[in-house]
Formats: sequence, structure tokens, C-alpha cells
Amino acid sequence: MNEDPRAFRRRRIEAGLSQAELARQIGVGRSRICDVEKGRAGLAPKHLKSAADILGCTVHNLLRPDPEDAGVNDKQDVA
Repeated sequence: MNEDPRAFRRRRIEAGLSQAELARQIGVGRSRICDVEKGRAGLAPKHLKSAADILGCTVHNLLRPDPEDAGVNDKQDVA
């Protein structure tokens, strides 16, 4: 369950799709999309890839940011 609920929902809305429409197109139930958007569940890799294709983005665009990447450029060397 690495999907970013806000990014997933935003991409779906920008694509002009309802939860039911996206669910039908990727082969899952509408409740699964609802759960993903609320952060309660994730999608199988094949469904996540299908969602990214339909939403016109990459899988990476639908995932939570890697916490290790956050602040990488903010670190300063202390002498």
C-alpha cells in the first residue's frame, strides 16, 4: 500500500473519471478505488500499472514519496 491517496485522487479527477469508471477500466471494484483514495488499501502491481496508463502518468506519480529522498538536498556538511 504505497499509493499516495491524494495524488491518486487528484490524477483520477484530472482525467475526468469517476471512481466507478476507473475501477471498471482497470478491473477492480469501485470500493477498491475508494479504499486506495482513503489510504486503506493498495492495488496489485498490474492494476496500479493499468491505472497509471489510464491516468496518463507513471506508476511513480501515484506512489508516496520515498522518505529517504525527502530532504536529501537539505543536508549540510558540518565541519
